[in-house]
Amino acid sequence: MIWALLLGCGLGQEPGQDDTATVPTEDPGEVEWVVQPTSLDLGETPADQAVAGAFTLINTGKTDLLVLDLGDDPEDELELSLMDAPMLPPGASVRIEVLWTPEAPGTLDSTLSLSVGGSPDDAQPVTVPVAGTALGPIATISTSSYDFGEIGIGCEDELTLTLTNTGNAPMEVVSVDLHGAEGYSRDAPEGLPWVLAPFQSRQQAVRFSPDELGEAFSELSFETDVGVVTTDLHGDGVVDEERTLSFDVGEQGRSTIIVDVNNTAIPMSSEDQHSAKLVDSLPTFFQTLQDNHASYRAAFVWSVSGTVDGDYAYIDESFTPAEATDAALAMIAPGANGGDNDANFRTLLAAIAANSDWLFETEGWSESRLNLLTIQRDNEASGGSWGHWVSQAQAYKDDPSDIVFHAIAGPIPRGCSGANPFTDYDQAVTATGGAFLSVCEADWNNHMAQIAIACLEGASGIFRLEGSPMESSIQVAVDSVPVSEGWVYDSAKNAVIFEEDAYPPFESIVTVYYWLSGDCG
Repeated sequence: MIWALLLGCGLGQEPGQDDTATVPTEDPGEVEWVVQPTSLDLGETPADQAVAGAFTLINTGKTDLLVLDLGDDPEDELELSLMDAPMLPPGASVRIEVLWTPEAPGTLDSTLSLSVGGSPDDAQPVTVPVAGTALGPIATISTSSYDFGEIGIGCEDELTLTLTNTGNAPMEVVSVDLHGAEGYSRDAPEGLPWVLAPFQSRQQAVRFSPDELGEAFSELSFETDVGVVTTDLHGDGVVDEERTLSFDVGEQGRSTIIVDVNNTAIPMSSEDQHSAKLVDSLPTFFQTLQDNHASYRAAFVWSVSGTVDGDYAYIDESFTPAEATDAALAMIAPGANGGDNDANFRTLLAAIAANSDWLFETEGWSESRLNLLTIQRDNEASGGSWGHWVSQAQAYKDDPSDIVFHAIAGPIPRGCSGANPFTDYDQAVTATGGAFLSVCEADWNNHMAQIAIACLEGASGIFRLEGSPMESSIQVAVDSVPVSEGWVYDSAKNAVIFEEDAYPPFESIVTVYYWLSGDCG
């Protein structure tokens, strides 16, 4: 606010400054005055401190000069007040002091005004331009509010806020804080405190990645030496798609596996091309089965008769991975001298018949999933269509989905170096939902881990999900009763996995509900 005070009339004083203005009236020689100086420059002052200036009104006429009125300019917050209208005799003067206490940084460009004359009827204006500069920083944020709109659960959007010092003196930024709902985040600001010169800026990014449905509010604030400026943030977490999967629980953690190994993967065979890969990766296969707490029975065969050689009829979870590897290699060792068997469908069907006692006749195992894996580099040579052989295998099970074919063989359609495409067998793998992996990979450890997981699908504590779930949204129920403990979500397997002592009962129904994270593009 600007205000002026008439401090005294200094009657008979002579002008003390050269910067004067004479304003003649319609009757020259009778009513005249001058103002010294003709304008005021109050200079610079901090925005919260007062600065004073003054000008002098002198009666240079031959009659008394009445100071009748002080003008008012509300737009510039200029105000002059006069308690008593002074009367200046000829030659007298009055010094008017001006006090400016700026409320904010900026420039002053305005006018003080008052009315003078010989009488109220002939009053004329007296104006004095006033200028000045209020020094100080101004914290200006690029936006005071922002709405991220609808963001899919698991997706993210980012806003970059710009803080600018729009004042005319340096500004210090003490802290940058984020307050409010979960789902908002920002990188920690570096190098605080910041010192921003006039019109210098700093940026701060804030992200919204909702993990819950509904509206979420937050606030990003910059604390400066001239106060706090904030941006109000709003977003709405939405679900692009919901998914509910139901699983019928078979015999707890039970899976049966028959592996048909062609002579190219049998150690010491004259066609030994892949045996080192098999030997190196078998411990991974059995370790993966063990890690998933599965009860399993596995046998390895090489002959078209489907018989199991070695000291054991099958390998189960009582074997350590090292013991299981030794037992598996012993089962196929006789094939080193005669294991060039390309009739893989025929061999696997013979193996089912030859091992029916431990596959079907022991209590609890008849309902387990039977996985049929072939390791081969040549063409399949059983004859007949793949559908015929699949049907033959499925006839052993009440539920056809309990028969699944897998392969480590020449990829479709062109094979690979040293391996023919495993045509026809690949269709059996696809039709039964198995795993088909290339025999030409240099390292089979990942292959064997994938095969082990595929063999446990639906038969262990693993319940594989579809799509990309938002982990925090996953809800599990057993026979419609919510279950909050005893299971975990494994992102690598994209599956809900029950702990061994919490596995759902046989023939129960596991229901998994979750939100899909959706397309965040």
